[in-house]
Amino acid sequence: MTICIATDGFPPQVGGIATFNKHLVSLLTDAGHKVIVLYMAYDSEENDQIITEGLLTKVILRKTYQQHYKQWQGYFRPGGYDAANWIAIGMVMRQWLLSNNNQFNIDVIEASDYGGCGIFLCDGSLPPVIITGHGSLFQLSRYNYSNNDDSYRVVCKLEELSFIQADAVIAHSQVNKLDLEKLFKRHIESATIPWINKDTGYIDSADKNKLLVIGGLQPAKGVYTMAAAMELLSFKQPGIVLEWIGGDTWLAPGQQKVSAYLEKKYPLVWQHNFIWKNKQSHSTTQQYLSSASLVIIPSDFETFSYVAIEAAVYKKAIIITDKTGASGLFTHGQDAWIVPANDPAALAEAILHLLSDPGLCKQLGENACHTIQIELTKEKIVAERLAVYNIAIQSQKQKQKRKGLHPDLSFLNNYRTSARKYYYCIRQFFKKLTGKS
Repeated sequence: MTICIATDGFPPQVGGIATFNKHLVSLLTDAGHKVIVLYMAYDSEENDQIITEGLLTKVILRKTYQQHYKQWQGYFRPGGYDAANWIAIGMVMRQWLLSNNNQFNIDVIEASDYGGCGIFLCDGSLPPVIITGHGSLFQLSRYNYSNNDDSYRVVCKLEELSFIQADAVIAHSQVNKLDLEKLFKRHIESATIPWINKDTGYIDSADKNKLLVIGGLQPAKGVYTMAAAMELLSFKQPGIVLEWIGGDTWLAPGQQKVSAYLEKKYPLVWQHNFIWKNKQSHSTTQQYLSSASLVIIPSDFETFSYVAIEAAVYKKAIIITDKTGASGLFTHGQDAWIVPANDPAALAEAILHLLSDPGLCKQLGENACHTIQIELTKEKIVAERLAVYNIAIQSQKQKQKRKGLHPDLSFLNNYRTSARKYYYCIRQFFKKLTGKS
């Protein structure tokens, strides 16, 4: 089979989606399938590039992406969720696939949900489209502050159309499957998260009170819950220190930086026993992970969390909320400690309980590692994914029997008007004139 992965995240980029795609590509190519990864290089206007490495073909869209982006950026306010970027991604992917699909003989397209590029590819003249449920803007905006402007509304509409029109949608956890089915009133397929097992061994932490969170500094990741829990712990056991690795965001109330908001709201603990380390390199993050006493995933909502798998591989005790998708891999008290989301008191109690019982922590970590090795096998992951691909192929055939399928993106015409372009051009001119840009 030849699979095209249409995404905005692929190494050398970092983050959950890039990690996901790295593992998925390796699994599929190791199983003998051809994979084409279609992604952007945002920092260059050089010509597009195609790189073939065995069964993997990387298509890096540079110049053509910039052309589409420049066509749309004048119609939206700069910054924020930047609808022009997501429209350009969808447009350039569609353009490339319409021109090259026959040459590469693509069987299916797997597209990321965030940003809504999938709807641009839902076309009867293209292969069937599978949307991967990583966590859409619409889902996350229920927890993170979101400015309800034109860019936000356009991106959410693109995501909604993608979920509804796709030939199949994949979720990698029961948490996300149930959420998507409730939101979009359609069946969601389940598949095991892509992962290639590795043996890292166990490294004991010299500091028995060393807690670690890895993830962007955002409300959906449970940053307020974590800060409130550390505030409780600062009175009960002041020596406990949490380190949080992850970049800052503008997702606090009023579109503030989360770091600034936390400094004001939790002054007793911020940068005292809640130490924010900002974004770190992959190698540095792995060093922190390997030396942690406890790895905490305090998310209010998260579709999965690769951190849970990575911590398990290092045989670390894990505290994880029941609204984190990866919690479905584990059993409370056996291979992880599962707590209710958005409950600082329960989280603080769990931390105290586990830190007081090193033997339990070691047993949880060893069991978690064993669980990952048993549940996340190459054969299982690939077989489940191919099954969903075949469901999508059959789904598209049924749609084509009923009627021709072409993406209806006519709503975008409401945003591409001369009046809007003139308004934002004048607005930008006066901002430059007053030194605000």
